Amino acid sequence: MKFKLPILIVFYIFLNNQLFAQTLPHTFSANSAAKAEEVNENFQFLANQFKVNKKTIDCSTDNMTKAIEDGYNHLVINGTCTENLLITQFIKSFDGSYSSFGLTSNTPVNSLTLEGGTLGVWDNTNAGFQASLIYGGVLNIINLTVSQPLYLNNGARLFVNNSSLENVSSSDGSSAEINNSTLTCSNSNGCVYLEDSGTLKLDNVTITNSGSLYTLALARSSSAEIKNSTINNTNTDSDSKPTIGVQSNSSLQLEDTNVTSNNNEVSVNTNGYLLLTGGSIKRTNGSPTIRVRGPGIFHNYNSPTFADITCDGKLASFQNDDSTSTSVTNSNSADCQ
Repeated sequence: MKFKLPILIVFYIFLNNQLFAQTLPHTFSANSAAKAEEVNENFQFLANQFKVNKKTIDCSTDNMTKAIEDGYNHLVINGTCTENLLITQFIKSFDGSYSSFGLTSNTPVNSLTLEGGTLGVWDNTNAGFQASLIYGGVLNIINLTVSQPLYLNNGARLFVNNSSLENVSSSDGSSAEINNSTLTCSNSNGCVYLEDSGTLKLDNVTITNSGSLYTLALARSSSAEIKNSTINNTNTDSDSKPTIGVQSNSSLQLEDTNVTSNNNEVSVNTNGYLLLTGGSIKRTNGSPTIRVRGPGIFHNYNSPTFADITCDGKLASFQNDDSTSTSVTNSNSADCQ
């Protein structure tokens, strides 16, 4: 059974210098004596980061923030909880800088696991601005439904299993790994967006997008590996963004994954690279199914099922290693290298 977890994970980029202070309670200088109690406190702090402290939360009587302040980092949610949390590895105390985000926690946590229990719901839609602020922290989501976007920044890490999500964005070296889950998008935020060396790994994931923005977009040296999955864009607006966009030195590998678009193309451009290994890419209405703009590369390896391709510009490249791809038509073959 899956449980509802509306959560907006925002990674605030414009942080002051206090954010980059040492996470340890105490720092020491060369040629100066260290107090034993301060050294012990540092060791205890580090030990707590690796220790799993699990607590079941009854949202009708318990408080998640209080549980975190008490040292718990694995929360099993029963009932409906309505709280915002701060997850970061850069600061050790909350100074009120994030009050504009609706955050009230006095104790940030750098690693947190949220797991669905009995009738577990995290529904903070009535609590004003909804934000669990994560900046370089780690969030594990197990058996939950997330109904608001997840934004990863500054080396943050997200692990999801057996859950339902809406939107995921990863940037500044952040990474997301999602298994056995679904992403369902119907708003203007897009489904999955990677930029600035963001990375993504999906296995056995179904993505369904009825909104007007990208189902999957990669920009500025980002990368994604998607296996055994389904990507379905049901949007009927021909003026909306491509179903998949790969650009700006980014790369996408689709392995045994089926992509279906109602009315939008798959786009590869500006040194983007798309590798299709098994699976298929289909477009129900209009053409082309795949558009490669130079310099960009679409590489088909062992996938006989995809439709027409258009290459714009002589630096556009289509590499076909599957001799059985008889369904391929190239409407602008003179431009394909």
